[in-house]
Amino acid sequence: MKRAFTLIELLVALSLMAVFLPAFFCSTIRAAGSAKILAGRCRRQQVVCIIGERICRDIRGASEVLPQSGTEEVFLRCGSEETAYRLYSGMVRRRSGGISAYLCESGDAAYLSFTYPSSEEVTVALNDEVYYVGKRMP
Repeated sequence: MKRAFTLIELLVALSLMAVFLPAFFCSTIRAAGSAKILAGRCRRQQVVCIIGERICRDIRGASEVLPQSGTEEVFLRCGSEETAYRLYSGMVRRRSGGISAYLCESGDAAYLSFTYPSSEEVTVALNDEVYYVGKRMP
């Protein structure tokens, strides 16, 4: 005699699948959304770290921090060129030698400020990162 599933067993199996599959797909979709948000945050954090390192490298290499520097913008003399950093509409702008370039996309940088604890030091605050930079002595 052949053994097969009865109609009731098939209906029970289908109803169990109808209950559990939507819950599984819903949690999978939520996990994918969370992963996408996390990837965006990680990308922004990497961009901020790269920009912070670039600003610090320029400050260390500068011959002087120019007197017109303030909390929102820093002006540096690098050889015969002036270099400036400033935050515009969530983007960090670097101006050097008459050429301006934005170092990130809009919204990547929420906060950029500069303080000057001494004539040889600059503190750079970029989003949640704070960099204490001493100029290189000649």
